[in-house]
Amino acid sequence: MVELGFFVAQINLGLKMKKLVVTVTINRLILKILWCLYKNGYITSYSVKEKKGMIYLKYYEGKSVLTEITQISKISRRIFQQAKTIDKLNNTVNKRVLLSTTDGLRITQKRYKKKLGGEVLVKIA
Repeated sequence: MVELGFFVAQINLGLKMKKLVVTVTINRLILKILWCLYKNGYITSYSVKEKKGMIYLKYYEGKSVLTEITQISKISRRIFQQAKTIDKLNNTVNKRVLLSTTDGLRITQKRYKKKLGGEVLVKIA
């Protein structure tokens, strides 16, 4: 979970400075999160060499596709949500949450089809 905090901070710093490439330390959880971000179109691509990862941020017409990423669950306070209460976390249309479920990592929006709850790792806007 400590690495997740550093990952979120590095991406937010890269977004604020309008960088094209951000370098982060990689572990299994971060690698799965990167795959989810890539699959849902938030980043252009990523590459991994040894324990370092290069994240290529995605921009459209000069603006970043991924505007903000916020860590929800922390080591001191882990947040678990049921499928029916996930809508409360998504305040606006553009925000999504990344859930760690028994079925794997999932990025959800308001209408979550699989009816799975789990640990809320990050909020993506």
